[in-house]
Amino acid sequence: MAVMERERIRHKYRMKEIQRQGELKQMKQEERELKRSFRKKKKLSTSKAGLWYMMIMCTIIQIYSMLAMWHFMDLSPLTALIGATVGEVFAYWAYSLKAGRENCEGGITYEMAIKNNDNAAG
Repeated sequence: MAVMERERIRHKYRMKEIQRQGELKQMKQEERELKRSFRKKKKLSTSKAGLWYMMIMCTIIQIYSMLAMWHFMDLSPLTALIGATVGEVFAYWAYSLKAGRENCEGGITYEMAIKNNDNAAG
């Protein structure tokens, strides 16, 4: 009989320990969720990343062209490098306008453009 009592006591103790561990895990989970709710990092949008890329690349190209002009005493990098920079900026600007129109509610989509072409032809 004493053995059975000891086993019951051990069982109750183990059950309480398991319950405490479960409560601790639940509390830690709640803490993590609360921390995540306060600390949400906003993801950089593709258009902003592209803009930053263009700004950095244009700056690098302009610095390089200034150094090349100073070193070689030649103004031809102005036409080649800075002209390429301006072309890239206009290409990115046109892409951003197109993407902005497509990604808005009721915007232009590929399927709508194809449908309009089919209606015009037929």
